[in-house]
Amino acid sequence: MTSLKRGIALFLSVIIVMAMATGANAAEETIDVTYVKITGEGFVADTLNGVEARYNQYGSTLYCVELVERYYEELYGLEIRCNDGGPQVIGNDQFWFEETTAPKTGDVMFGSAAARGKGYNHWSLVKAYDQTTGIVTCFEQNWRWNGQAGVDRQIAYPSCYRYYTLCCSDPELLEGLRPQDAVSDWAEEAVEKAVNNGLITVTGNYQETISREDFCRMALKVLEQNGISVDWTATVCEEACRQELLENVEADGGEDLTREQAAVILSRVIQNIGLLPEAQTEILATYADSDSISQWAREAVAQMTATGFMNGMDGSFAPQEAVTREQAITLLIRACENPAPAITLNAVEYFAQEPQGEEMVNETTDEVAEQMETGLAASQLVALQSTKMMISRMTHSLMASQ
Repeated sequence: MTSLKRGIALFLSVIIVMAMATGANAAEETIDVTYVKITGEGFVADTLNGVEARYNQYGSTLYCVELVERYYEELYGLEIRCNDGGPQVIGNDQFWFEETTAPKTGDVMFGSAAARGKGYNHWSLVKAYDQTTGIVTCFEQNWRWNGQAGVDRQIAYPSCYRYYTLCCSDPELLEGLRPQDAVSDWAEEAVEKAVNNGLITVTGNYQETISREDFCRMALKVLEQNGISVDWTATVCEEACRQELLENVEADGGEDLTREQAAVILSRVIQNIGLLPEAQTEILATYADSDSISQWAREAVAQMTATGFMNGMDGSFAPQEAVTREQAITLLIRACENPAPAITLNAVEYFAQEPQGEEMVNETTDEVAEQMETGLAASQLVALQSTKMMISRMTHSLMASQ
């Protein structure tokens, strides 16, 4: 081959490689990412189920694959190795990884250099996946720019990444290895929504109790997302008082949030962003520990009970029991999705059984009372109540926009 032909061949090869790289880069386009300044060695930029994503400001690079392997070692006690064929469990035949098309929190993500159009592979973990939007939020190390760590990077699904989920020959054994601070099955959907809409930025530690201050911080974000101005230059408790979520700014925000406190704050959040029906406190008689509910919280607990936002546990409300992070997140997501709740069927049926049932049902109009007197079915009452609440909600919105 002449020098000219070799030169042309080399030029064409470069053009082809550049074209492939351009296509791959488009496939991994970052939809959104938050950058935080790295301020030291072992800097913790993010956490997932208690595992830290770390960066060194000046020292040796903590590579992406180190986080993936450490995640499964710390949470599951498994030694894994990551290579181009995907993650592999070492020394334990009961566990293995399978490629998946339904990513979930904790699944391994792998983008090869060729697929990404880069000069190197990249490993990550799934922090959250929103099936509705097709967006994956990443938990990763060694994603930085000019001394800043990339956090909560979002990419489209599918893309140039492949996803792998942990499998086990004994499903019960795998369930037993679930991290103690991982999200429960019943709360997974709410947590994913909270991550995707920015209600929470740090995930993990879901089984831990939440402080009053942290709950109010999330509640303030709910208000802000509903068009209410929030002053973030003030302390959380100061702003919560200004928004009338708390009564006393002197209250210790670091204390564990109790269930009755959560009921009060949640009821005020809903009143700020929508409409909350009145509820007679007689419904609290359904709880065996009704007398232990504080007087200042009884109305709010009745409202949360009548609307189905909060329920009893083994026949009790447990007003002084601490609220976990996943419980708190679930409550606020319910408020976001249903800012104008109606009285539930169970509540209507309970009131209808009482001697003064007509007076105890939430009588938003004379029509409700009249229909109750003529024996309207409880399920029909709920439908009527829901319609009235929707109309009231629309009226509230129109008035607010004027």
